[in-house]
Order: sequence, then C-alpha cells, then structure tokens
Amino acid sequence: MLEMKRPIIEYVTIVMLILSLTGSLSTAVCSTEIKVPIDYKTIQEAIDAAKPGDIVRIASGLYNESIVIVNKTDLMIVGEDVANTIIDGSGCDGSLIEICSAKNITIANLTIQNSGGHGIFIEKSEGITVLNNVFYNCKQAIWLGHSSGNRIEKNRIEQCSTGIGLTINSTSNIVEENEIRANNIGITITAYADGNIISKNSITNSQIGIKISLSVGNVVSENVIAGHKQYGIYIYGIRASSNNFTLNIVENNEIGVYIYQSHGNFFYCNNFIDNTVQVYLTGDEINYWSYHEKGNYWSDYTGVDEDGDGIGEIPYEINEKNKDYYPFARKSGWTPQMRGFQINIYVILIIAVAAIVYIGTLIFFKMKTRKKLKSLELKGNIKFSSFFSILFFYVSSIKYMSQLLSKELQLRRLQ
Repeated sequence: MLEMKRPIIEYVTIVMLILSLTGSLSTAVCSTEIKVPIDYKTIQEAIDAAKPGDIVRIASGLYNESIVIVNKTDLMIVGEDVANTIIDGSGCDGSLIEICSAKNITIANLTIQNSGGHGIFIEKSEGITVLNNVFYNCKQAIWLGHSSGNRIEKNRIEQCSTGIGLTINSTSNIVEENEIRANNIGITITAYADGNIISKNSITNSQIGIKISLSVGNVVSENVIAGHKQYGIYIYGIRASSNNFTLNIVENNEIGVYIYQSHGNFFYCNNFIDNTVQVYLTGDEINYWSYHEKGNYWSDYTGVDEDGDGIGEIPYEINEKNKDYYPFARKSGWTPQMRGFQINIYVILIIAVAAIVYIGTLIFFKMKTRKKLKSLELKGNIKFSSFFSILFFYVSSIKYMSQLLSKELQLRRLQ
C-alpha cells in the first residue's frame, strides 16, 4: 500500500517545490508600491500597511512626523528626491525614524533634519540599509545599538553632535562612502562594538573624526580624516585594541592620532600629512606602526632612503616604545595591489546560479540512468528517493540566489 502511495507523494513534493520557487521569484522580483500621500496620507500609515517585499515611495514634500518601524521585514522606504523629500523634527526630542527588531529594511533618498534626538535609531535589528540620505542638525544622525550586519552607505551628514554611532554590541556593520563634515564627532564606536568596517568615508572639519572606545577588531580603511580641531582619530581606554587602520589619509588635524591608555592597535599604509602633532600617546602602551614590513608615510619624516626601495632606513619615532620601522619615503608609497580587487556582485550570482544548474542537471541525468535509486527510510516507512533531497537543495539554492539578486538590483536602482 505504501508503494502505491509513493508516486502520489513524490508528485506532491515536486509541485510544492515548484510552487515554492515560483512564489519566491515573484516575491523577490515583483513588489507592491505604496505611495505617500496618494495611498496613505502619512508615512507611518503606509509603513503599518506594508507587507514583506513592499516599497513605500514618498513623494517630495515636508513631513512633520516621527516614524516607528517594529517587527517589519523586507521593506524599502524610498524618497522621490533626496533634496526635497524631507522629514523634519522641528527640534523635538526623540528619534525621527526608529527601527526596532526589524530585518532587511532599506531607508533611502530622504533628508532627515532638526532632531533633538536621533535622525535614525536602529535597535536590535539586522540587514538594515541606510542609503543616500542627508542628515542635518540632528543630535545623533544615525545611531545603532545591539544591531549587527547593517550597512550605512553614501549618506551626507553635517551639523550634528555625532554623525554615526555604533554602540552596545553592534558588530559586523559596514559604514562606507559617507560624507561626514562639520559635526562634533564624525563616527563613534563604543561599548563592545566589535568587528565593524569603516571604509572610504570623507570625515572632515569636526572636533573629532573617529572615536573608538571599549571596542576591538574594527577595520578603518581608505578614509579621508582631515581638518579636525582636536583629533583625527581618538582611541580611548584599555579595551580599545586590535583595531586596524590602513590606507587612510590623516591630514591637517590638530592631533592626527590621540591614544589614551590603549594598546595593540595597528597602523600601516596610512598618510600622516601636516598634522600639528602627528601622534600623541598618554602612556607607554605599545601600538604597532607597521605590518609585514610596510609602515606609513609621515610628512615630517627626516630620514633618508639610501637604497631607493621607497622605505626610509631610520625608523620614525613616536616615543621609545612606539616606532614605525618601515616609514615610506614618499606619499602613498605602497603599491596599489594591496587594495586587492572587487568582484561585481552580478558576476558572483551568475557564476553561482550557473554552477547550481550545471551540478543539478548533471546529477539528475546521472541518477536517471541508474536502475535503482537509493532510498532514505523516513518515519512511517514512507520512502523518498535521494533524488528529491537533491531536487530540494537545487530549488532552494536558486530561490536564495534570486532573492539576493533582486535585493542587489533594487539597491543599485536607488544609487
């Protein structure tokens, strides 16, 4: 009797898998657009009505409201025009946009201004993308707490107390290609905010460019950190260690790097140019000023490069325990190859999908030629051939790849 039911069970399994894939593709590629103020008068009403995969499009205009996004997933909130789609807090306390316990939310193309609290506050959330927004006159423009795996990208932030804050166990976030200027502090990383990447940002003309305390393993690379009245980089406290600073331009600051009771941080392949004080250390803690025989360029280095290899023979001395043993004799003296290379996301996805299709097809025809398929004994003595396990993996993989591709396409359209 069980053998008679087997074809029916297998047929149902195939149908369910196909429906699952079809539904995933339609959700990933197609989404409902909710327009403000056409469909809903306020942004909050539109967000409350939105379902996973929807796009809330906000028309140009001035919106005096605070927005709360709680327990939402896979939602895009996009302004029509970043210069003219404005959320204004009129100086009131609190957050203009609060994202809590959410996943895969995108906030893009908005001007967020005049908040006595946060412009955007992200709490206990992951997969949040803050892209191509303008923040002006907020106490804290973008603030993360207990949030990991988020992206803050291509925003402009000015006239705020703090530009971007990664705090309280906010780990593995990416802060990239933002223009942060004329604030009190550009970026602060504190309270066990470990393993974040701060890359390719322009952080200028504030009191402090980047401040790190109580956090380890962060990577600060390819940033311009310039024109700060106090410190370009400020590292504070015992647990601020094992942070890596590389390929940055630290220029025209009162103090390029100020280190207070911190140790074990790495600085290499940076340009330290015309800071009033290049580096100031308050104690004898040891930090590292070269890595794999590559140091930094120092505009006030007085040594010579006698053998012409681009590296000075005399170490650059900060104090007795902190020396750059491989100072570069000229600005950006390291080779461009150190930057590595970037693979286009489309290439990765195409190769991955092609590989899955090829392997799945190969296995299918190989197993089809066999006289008997090995079966897996499941509960209730219902037998499924191993072919269906492979089919499930095959369909699930394509489903996942389609979701990734759809997300990337949506983000690229916003840029």
